[in-house]
Amino acid sequence: MNQLEKVIIDADVCINLARYGKVNALRCVLENIAQNVFVHEYVLQEELLSSACSLEIRRMVKQSRIQSLSPDKDLSASQKTNYHAACDLLADAMGCVFSEGRCKHKGEVLSIAIAKTLGIHIFLSNERVLQKEIDDCINTGLDDIRVFRMRDIILWIKENKECGLSRKDARHIWLLSFDKSQMDQYKTEFDKLWPA
Repeated sequence: MNQLEKVIIDADVCINLARYGKVNALRCVLENIAQNVFVHEYVLQEELLSSACSLEIRRMVKQSRIQSLSPDKDLSASQKTNYHAACDLLADAMGCVFSEGRCKHKGEVLSIAIAKTLGIHIFLSNERVLQKEIDDCINTGLDDIRVFRMRDIILWIKENKECGLSRKDARHIWLLSFDKSQMDQYKTEFDKLWPA
């Protein structure tokens, strides 16, 4: 199996994977896609709390399949300085105001900042414009972060059939990840990614 070394997950990918109820796609992907899977404590405690996949993610954390990261517990003093600087740059670029409590993109900002600080190069997220923001704000050629979107996950499933998901499963996961009003377009896109 072709595994990545380390990834950090965003809530949207977890929610999208969990929508497919026929098999536990969330577990099939997250247990196999990387040697080490991380989640920021904010994403775990705030963004995934009321989602359908919350129980499964918490179970995987308890089983040490996913490691929750906390800036207070997992970063040294100098790392915290770098983390907060990355948070500030990303929050400003993405219009995220931390003083508002739960704001749009807060989970992405915190996750990317801790990933940058700890050298986690892959961020599993389905946010379309996120790579440009990361490139503009914090990717400098050293410990750069790549957004691994649903398209990349589908291609990974295609190349790693040992993960337990078929083309049919991947197609359902893909289609459940997008707006139903454009379903024909997404069916065509999937067939180009993974021809029958």
